[in-house]
Amino acid sequence: MAAGTNLLQAAQELGVELESICGGRQTCGKCQIFVEEGHFSKHGIKSRPNHLSPPTSLEMEYDQEHNLDGRRLACAA
Repeated sequence: MAAGTNLLQAAQELGVELESICGGRQTCGKCQIFVEEGHFSKHGIKSRPNHLSPPTSLEMEYDQEHNLDGRRLACAA
């Protein structure tokens, strides 16, 4: 995946369906995920914490209102 691709887009490109009613505008919360670290041979990817961008201001606002409890919005990460 190209740098800057969010996890929602990356998942869709790999054929993994994530729901996103808002179309990736960080408002619906349907694309909440737990990010796991490791090598995923099925898709040929490695996941590491440093691959993620920090939470956006919209994602932090969503977290304050809805308590993501360690999850991220795939459309923001």
